Amino acid sequence: MRLISLYLEAINYVSHKPQLDSLAKQLGKTPQEIIAWIEPITDAARYVEWILKQLKTNTIRLPEDANRIKQLLMDFDHYKSIGAADINKDIGSYKTTHDLETVIDKLKGIDLKGRAETRQEYRAGTQWVNESQNYKLLKITTPEAAAHYALNTKWCTSNPQTAKTYLKEGPLYIIFRKQSDGRLKKLYQYTYDYSQFMDILDKPIKPDKEIQRLIKPPLDSEPEILVRFCLFVGSRWPEAEPIMTKDPEWAYGYARGILKGRFPEAEPYIAKDPGLAYDYAVNILKYPWPEAESYIAKDPKWAYYYARDVLKRPWPEAEPCIIKDSAWAYYYAKDVLERPWPEAEPTIIQDPVRACFYARDVLGHPWPEAEPTIAQDPHAYWYAVDVLKRPWPEAEPHIARKPAYAYGYAKDVLKRPWPEAEPYIAKDPCWAYYYAQDVLKGCFPEAESTIVQNLGYWMSYKRLIKPNI
Repeated sequence: MRLISLYLEAINYVSHKPQLDSLAKQLGKTPQEIIAWIEPITDAARYVEWILKQLKTNTIRLPEDANRIKQLLMDFDHYKSIGAADINKDIGSYKTTHDLETVIDKLKGIDLKGRAETRQEYRAGTQWVNESQNYKLLKITTPEAAAHYALNTKWCTSNPQTAKTYLKEGPLYIIFRKQSDGRLKKLYQYTYDYSQFMDILDKPIKPDKEIQRLIKPPLDSEPEILVRFCLFVGSRWPEAEPIMTKDPEWAYGYARGILKGRFPEAEPYIAKDPGLAYDYAVNILKYPWPEAESYIAKDPKWAYYYARDVLKRPWPEAEPCIIKDSAWAYYYAKDVLERPWPEAEPTIIQDPVRACFYARDVLGHPWPEAEPTIAQDPHAYWYAVDVLKRPWPEAEPHIARKPAYAYGYAKDVLKRPWPEAEPYIAKDPCWAYYYAQDVLKGCFPEAESTIVQNLGYWMSYKRLIKPNI
């Protein structure tokens, strides 16, 4: 499906780059990873934007839903081709996959909600773990059992390999409704941590009070599970709070997500973790937390943030720690002291990146003592542009090796082509294109074999000049 890859590369770098970048950030993935998810599903570019919207709204999860969505789109194409009356040929008219599946299932004569398990059978990898007046709860621990009980549902765990991925994290649970004739009707499946709770159409649901009592974890569960349950149902659980205090991270999550305020019993534990103590002071207390400061002051990163965001002033007691880290010493000087910090300069000067930015943002003038260090790193580009404001021959061999900075140096500092850097720039399709456009203002033959590998930049390059291939 190379066509779809080329299309996606094009939208990545041209008209839809902001949307794809936003989705990648939301999912914690790269645009290329999202492209790799979509490619096996369809080779029809007209469906790509619809799939991206489903990912954006969490209607589908990839790669686990890939087979389901691929079959759905194949069915959609089939019923369009035969002119089925209930099909709207514009896939954009279906806001969610569930909307489209409802129509397709009706055309196929499928009624998943009307199906029930025929008997209360036992299968390896399963265990009945709880029961209420109207429901029974089944624990699933093997991919084979998960796949069996996902039959006649939209659950991705119908694929044993997908089920195996889920089960690596923890067991799955299935809720059945008791029928008057003794049979059980499959209703919901959820993950061990309550992060997914789905009906048989794979739609997220909020369970009723009886089911909430059914799925409540035992008090000897890990603090994480106890807190996740409370976050899922949205209510406090006082009996579990002494156990939650044993895990500072989840105790903080409980304070923020459920209590919406202080969790005094957990504070002695939260205070000992500098990052959590900072978060607790900022988001829960909203004022300085003296009891935690001795712990925060031992971590340069969180000491800097605490001084900047909580104390909102210099914090001399933490400076002996902050001064040992070049990055946080630079930030502390810039954002908290708002002046040069001579005592930290012997540390900062050893870091070419921070030394560069210290000269630019704190000193506000060249720092000759640091230049031999700064010149050894491509970030010397910023020193040349913002501090020296002139070419810097001593740093050019290092700036040249990073295509983005080499392009910027040629454009903003040299203001002319830079032949010595072109072999490096030519290795990156993005910066090779911009170098051709903004510096050469024409053809860049040595880079064309690289630019052509990215459809978006190649299309722009062809509009710029007629390439020699």
